[in-house]
Amino acid sequence: MRNIALTFLGCFTILAACSNSDDAEKPVTPVPTGDVTIYATTSSLTRDLTRDAVNFSSKDNLAPTSITLNPTEQYQTMDGFGAAITGATCFNLLQMKPEDRHAFLTETFSDDKGFGFSYIRISIGCSDFSLSEYTCCDTKGIEHFALQSEEKDYILPILKEILSINPSIKVIAAPWTCPKWMKVKSLTDLTPLDSWTNGQLNPAYYQDYATYFVKWVHEKMNSEVRNGDVFIFIGSSRRLMKLLHAEDGGMVMYVKRLEAGRFKLPEYDPQSNSYPMEWRDLVMMVEGIQENPEQRLRRLRAERKEYHV
Repeated sequence: MRNIALTFLGCFTILAACSNSDDAEKPVTPVPTGDVTIYATTSSLTRDLTRDAVNFSSKDNLAPTSITLNPTEQYQTMDGFGAAITGATCFNLLQMKPEDRHAFLTETFSDDKGFGFSYIRISIGCSDFSLSEYTCCDTKGIEHFALQSEEKDYILPILKEILSINPSIKVIAAPWTCPKWMKVKSLTDLTPLDSWTNGQLNPAYYQDYATYFVKWVHEKMNSEVRNGDVFIFIGSSRRLMKLLHAEDGGMVMYVKRLEAGRFKLPEYDPQSNSYPMEWRDLVMMVEGIQENPEQRLRRLRAERKEYHV
């Protein structure tokens, strides 16, 4: 049974930490054990990610809430839980002693020694929890693209440390905004708009914005976009997907937004450090078709039987 983290902080837990100046030895508290591990945080912070444990029981009890599990009924699949790391988060983490920070990140992201978070969300450019407002290309002209100091000095070191703790963690990257020089007030009058939060992407800069993603993938993920791979960007709600792919005519970006449901992500392969899939699997994911391997095998066997008959 995977650990259950109860944090009541919204869709993503925003990690923040500060150094503890008190070096006095703390008493060792026994680690609670049981069938289910619970991490609870209350609004008054009387419990702040406090670890507890309970055992499964078929008997009635006096608890105000009971969770009844029925293994025969299955609904949607929970792909995972995660945290957003931002410039402010990483800045605070880097103020900690290295051993304290590593212990904190291990407790948060380790599969066997902590909460086992399986997702990280990072922003492409600034977010509402950054130290400043910026994109990776604030000067007009895509040739001015460059990772900023907040990413190089704070976010990337923490991200690398997390990946060293849990190499199989999935990273979701999403932009809060395109560069302001690419924006217009509306798509009807195309009036330039100097705003971080409003506006539309000027169609004249579609190619530049695609190149913006290409450069970000190359710089931050150390990958070459033109090698034939498809790079998938999915929003935190998993309802918006952008596919970046090099074709004969140049770089192409496809965009799809779901009116209902969510995109299902592929399985991570720790040996190749990637999410390998065939074109068929990619098409099925884009179209929202979910099929597990057992169903596929039964269908293929049925098709072969029908063919031989």
